[in-house]
Amino acid sequence: MKTKLTELEGCALGLIWESGSCSIYAVRKVFMNSPNPYWSGSAGAIYPLVRRLEGRGLLGSREGYTGERRRILYVLTAAGLRSLRAWLGPRLPDWSVTIPVDPLRARIRFLGALKRQERAAFLANAERQLVAQIKDARTKYRSHDPGQDPFRYLVPRGVAMIAQARLAWIREAARLLCPERKAQRTADG
Repeated sequence: MKTKLTELEGCALGLIWESGSCSIYAVRKVFMNSPNPYWSGSAGAIYPLVRRLEGRGLLGSREGYTGERRRILYVLTAAGLRSLRAWLGPRLPDWSVTIPVDPLRARIRFLGALKRQERAAFLANAERQLVAQIKDARTKYRSHDPGQDPFRYLVPRGVAMIAQARLAWIREAARLLCPERKAQRTADG
């Protein structure tokens, strides 16, 4: 029997643990709403995943209701809680703390293939998208009191901080790769 969890399995167990009990659809909704493209919220990924976890004895199920709808609700078994705790650590796999695959960083490497004007447009667009992501993450973490619920505060706070670092990096790239843009900004005030 497989003992190690994939990242998706660990997160699914964590979501079910956090809620106490929930439907597969509730787990799927969290993945669908995640800003992280790594998480697949597709029915073809989540429904079989939860059923595999149940088949491995990590989840139990019972009939329940969400509103007036009858649903199957899933709960962690004792084995599921042990697996979740083992997945959490304390020793993290080395790859989990390194820099992940980053499509933005990869594209920056090859921006020389674009004309100056296209390069400037790319960087301006990346800057706009990062500013929007920071705003969204700030709204989310400010809606949680870190003294009352530090876990729900820390995740969007981490997103905001990472996006702020990326924004500083994109702005540095713009200064280096499109110096005329800086002059334009200064001229525009």
